[in-house]
Amino acid sequence: MTRWFAVQAFILGSLLAGCATTETPAPPAPQEPVGRAREPIQMNSPSLDPVTFDYLVRVRQMIRGRLTHPPCGNERWVPWGCTYRSTRVVVQLSILKDGQLHSVSVVEPSEHAAHNESAVTAVRAAAPFPPIPQEVLGERTRLALRLPVEYQQPRRP
Repeated sequence: MTRWFAVQAFILGSLLAGCATTETPAPPAPQEPVGRAREPIQMNSPSLDPVTFDYLVRVRQMIRGRLTHPPCGNERWVPWGCTYRSTRVVVQLSILKDGQLHSVSVVEPSEHAAHNESAVTAVRAAAPFPPIPQEVLGERTRLALRLPVEYQQPRRP
């Protein structure tokens, strides 16, 4: 029971740590016609307006609720547990106006495939998202977001 609590606390902490990480801005995406997704919004950007920030917090919470830390990957299982790894994955997702997930992909992969798959699976499992407020959407038909996912090795008591 204590180990399960530690894993849950670790996941929550690592997601919250993702909010405080600093990233170099992604290069601008190619310009698309008006009404389509443009450059992805960085989910931890300090320059977001309050409506956009609130919507992104809800999306992040929904994804956080589905995220798991893959413990072993292809390692051999041992009786005292598996080896957790610290790593970072950045996923890009696109949400349609009604909240349906349009696409999700890994744009900055981890060196561990299990972590990449776990992040994408969490986004898919969290969908559908709330409908996007018109103030956030503007003239676009979908919203592109970049989400950093930080996996930290749990601390042992």
